[in-house]
Amino acid sequence: MVWGQPLKPRSPWLTTPPKRHPRPVLDFRWQPAHGGRHVISQDLLPGDEGHTFCGLDLQVPRQRNTKTEWLWPTCQQCYDTAKTRT
Repeated sequence: MVWGQPLKPRSPWLTTPPKRHPRPVLDFRWQPAHGGRHVISQDLLPGDEGHTFCGLDLQVPRQRNTKTEWLWPTCQQCYDTAKTRT
């Protein structure tokens, strides 16, 4: 590079960000409850009472779930139902 000389243009593949597919907006989320990880409606807030996709009644806890609770086994019925909605 010589002082005062214009810079060479960069290759377009270096400046164009990769195209990403938008993430789908889900109307549900995972929630540990009753010894397993279940799917509940996204509309349920902490303290609300509702039910999981497999039909279990629960109250959404106000406190955060522990790391151990997130390791509980996944409810297969909730998983199958959620898979059809994505």
